[in-house]
Amino acid sequence: HFKGAKRGGPLCPLLDGDVDWTAVMRALRDTGYRGWVLVEPPGLPPELLPHYFSSHAGDMEAVFTLA
Repeated sequence: HFKGAKRGGPLCPLLDGDVDWTAVMRALRDTGYRGWVLVEPPGLPPELLPHYFSSHAGDMEAVFTLA
């Protein structure tokens, strides 16, 4: 599963962290992986989850287009 993270810090939005998404996507493609990926949201109250997922769908699109 995918999650944004900063070294030594809490989870964060995907594109705000230190993850090298270009390298991640290149590695997935190089291995031929074609399965599912999941996004792990930071700890949020349940009422904020719909907003989180709708507002970060674009981040997932951006990650998938890398490499």
